[in-house]
Amino acid sequence: MNEQETIPNRIACIDCVPENFIKYTKLEKIYENWQQFTIILESSIRQIQDNYNCNKIEKIQLLQNLKNNCNLFLDQEISVLNSCSIEILESKSQYISLIRKDWQSLTQEEIIQIANILSQTNSFEKIIKKIECEILQDIFQQNEIIENQFKDGKQQIIEYFQKIQLNQIKVKQLDQQLMEKSQLTQRDQVNLKKQINYQLFCSIEDEEINSLEFNKENSLLVTGYNSGIIRVYEFQQSNIKLIQELNEHDEFVCCLQFMHKQISFLSGSLDCSIIIWKVNNQQQWYSSQRLVEHTGCINCIISNFNEDLILSCSFDNTIKCWIQDQQSNWICHQSLNDHSSAVSSLSLNESQNQFISSSNDKTILIYQQQQLNDQLWILKQIIQVEQLGFRLCFINDKLFTFQKQYSDYLDIYELKNKEFTNTIQVSVQGIGECWLYFSQKFIKSKNILINKNGCFLNILQLNDTGQFFNVQQIKFKTNNFFGGISGDGEFLITWDDVTSQIQIRILNEHSLSST
Repeated sequence: MNEQETIPNRIACIDCVPENFIKYTKLEKIYENWQQFTIILESSIRQIQDNYNCNKIEKIQLLQNLKNNCNLFLDQEISVLNSCSIEILESKSQYISLIRKDWQSLTQEEIIQIANILSQTNSFEKIIKKIECEILQDIFQQNEIIENQFKDGKQQIIEYFQKIQLNQIKVKQLDQQLMEKSQLTQRDQVNLKKQINYQLFCSIEDEEINSLEFNKENSLLVTGYNSGIIRVYEFQQSNIKLIQELNEHDEFVCCLQFMHKQISFLSGSLDCSIIIWKVNNQQQWYSSQRLVEHTGCINCIISNFNEDLILSCSFDNTIKCWIQDQQSNWICHQSLNDHSSAVSSLSLNESQNQFISSSNDKTILIYQQQQLNDQLWILKQIIQVEQLGFRLCFINDKLFTFQKQYSDYLDIYELKNKEFTNTIQVSVQGIGECWLYFSQKFIKSKNILINKNGCFLNILQLNDTGQFFNVQQIKFKTNNFFGGISGDGEFLITWDDVTSQIQIRILNEHSLSST
């Protein structure tokens, strides 16, 4: 018997695996790899289809132009020939016009001319010869005109065929570029798959949650509930312990935001208020200030790195800019009213001098700090989108992402000629209806972007060449799930209304390289 058993092209059960020295891969891992493979393949197929359609349209346009020019050329030639009637030729000949005249209408000069003709020897043959020469000369002129125009037409045809040949060369170049890009994509994808994977390690039963947020040190977790309650948990070595329950909001808590420099966090609610929470000497959290300028549900709150600016947006169609006065109280310094419908999401760029907003009015607005007064913001650009979206995120000063509703693509906007334009689309999972909250978040230290879309949470990674790859997709049995990610990217936390669980996933950077 052979000491090493082999089971080629078979699925082995768990009990069989220890008896064999063959390297096996789990079905879950095969499914995960197949998902990644199909994403790359679909992207390449779309690129091929786009190249084919562009090539076809360009050829049709070239041939249509050629057809139009040929028809125009032939019409011109026919017009030239139609204009050259025998009557016009006859009118040009002095002899033909002379013999067609009535005797009574002849002038004295014409009678003298007739006398001279009759007095000449072989006058008849000479006149016929002269008339033939006049007509032939006119025919030669016609032929020369037509020949020159044919030369021009021939040159145009040659140029059109040269364009078609150039088009073919261009197609081959695009195919080659696509092949190289596909090979590079697959190589990069393998490397990325070895880096990013979140694995579930902890679940806790809990009531309906709309927002979850870690502090900078990953030592605290706050959760906001439909009831208006906020719970503060101690989070140490992956263990969760409830330390306080806060009851200041009257309606469900929509969004939470930890400050990074201060021991403080912000909460926004359906009760139209923002509460700034601080901790006292007894390590108890309390409501330090309530901001009540909005007249609608608070959808998103963000702060800048210096923590001297808070931005908030709401169902009241406005964006509020908050700064601190001399007594360190937060005041609404500016209200931006450029959206015509609910504002769903906000994101600051890396330099903190621009921010973007998405709205139900199907626009993305880009605001810029005023040069003379950096505490005031002005509208710099309006981007019309075909479908509203609830999630966007600045990646750096020149790049941001936007997720439309009912789309299996993530739109990438790049700064070109001082304006942002949608240049790339990245395939993502999930195409159904989505909802507010659970904002996109980019973790720069690991180049990770989390993006909710329908029933899926997509984990994307940005490589060194500026390309996004969808490296992991977590499927939920509902689109009603919310979550967040720790600032260092180590922990991913979600809650969904099917399991009714807080689920915490931990980053495993090597899991996909093993079987």
